[in-house]
Amino acid sequence: MYEYINYGGLIFLLFILLIIFLTDRTKKQKKSSWGFYSLLMILIGLLLLDANHKATTATDNMYSFTNRNLSLKCMVGGGLYSASNKYRVSKSDGWYLEKGYFIKDSLIIDASRCERW
Repeated sequence: MYEYINYGGLIFLLFILLIIFLTDRTKKQKKSSWGFYSLLMILIGLLLLDANHKATTATDNMYSFTNRNLSLKCMVGGGLYSASNKYRVSKSDGWYLEKGYFIKDSLIIDASRCERW
């Protein structure tokens, strides 16, 4: 599951949490920022739930590909300035599975980016 964590978002939230903690320590006021702490903890929990969802999706896709011989529709790309490309992944088309990735020739697709055809 840890390979599906959005580490950039997690580090950013931990950095914000550290800043809030340090500014609370330097203040002499009695007012605390527990609302900010709880909000950041909820956001970190949501990042972990998203990682769990991606890991479960990848496991289901790998099982469907190997045991059920189903065709999967996988998306690659789809960044800020580019459109995503869709590929049909199946054993009959020459794809194979290796360590959570579908591979054919030089194209490698993450198993968590697929859905049933």
